Amino acid sequence: MERVLVIEDLASLNTISGSAAITLLNAMQLHPAWLPSTILSTQSEGFGEPVGLSTDEYCRNTLDHWRKLGVRFNGLLVGYAPSQFLDWLPSELTKLQPTNCLIDPVLGDGGQLYPTFDTSVIVRMRQLLPLATVITPNWTELGFLVGENWKNEPNQAVLIHSAQKILRENPNLAVAITGIHLKNEIGVLFVAKGEVKFFGSPQVPGHFYGTGDVFSALLLGYLVQGQPLRNAVKAAQSGVSIAVSVSVKLSGQERLDGLNLQPLLEKIVKGEISFEK
Repeated sequence: MERVLVIEDLASLNTISGSAAITLLNAMQLHPAWLPSTILSTQSEGFGEPVGLSTDEYCRNTLDHWRKLGVRFNGLLVGYAPSQFLDWLPSELTKLQPTNCLIDPVLGDGGQLYPTFDTSVIVRMRQLLPLATVITPNWTELGFLVGENWKNEPNQAVLIHSAQKILRENPNLAVAITGIHLKNEIGVLFVAKGEVKFFGSPQVPGHFYGTGDVFSALLLGYLVQGQPLRNAVKAAQSGVSIAVSVSVKLSGQERLDGLNLQPLLEKIVKGEISFEK
């Protein structure tokens, strides 16, 4: 089994972030290892102030141990990382040298930085971009990466121009912008060298927690399985759509725990996710 590494937070009560990623990657018949970038009693929304535990020293020591063992990873997923992680993470990623490196540059949403961050985190996050195969920002995060602070979702032309600006500085990178609205659909705007494509599905009312986590995990999994990048993006977006379509039945409180992944997991195991271009 291909070994992949997930660097994401652990929200102990909920099935989001790293918990969702590990579950999905296992279903894809991969061997995931997990470095929890922080441990929280709950996710950060809807449950009051979560209890947190820093894992900075543990993660660095674990990576040192794995190096001594000669452990290698064919895929790497970096999600939420506290500010102090970003001080040493670039050098660690350089040492790991995975074939596929997906970075979800968790910075903010809705035109704002997350409360735990200040603007210095943007500079640190940019240092990770040359090490990535693909990044999966939402429109807010894309703006921060190119020096913009959009308060509303830009039009497609602005998003494409901004993604291409990143590609000019990092020619081996691809950008998959999540949570983009186009007509009556919501989905992913994929921008790579010489290619622009929107993959969407019908909009569903309400807010669903953990959609970005699910998309990133699926995308990395399909890349490690050998799917071309464009096909992997399409299949990952299809997977998110499947999970959202069944999570509509959840109450607002239940949605705080993350998406209902069971039907998606069954389709993954049966090989029923579409890779059509």
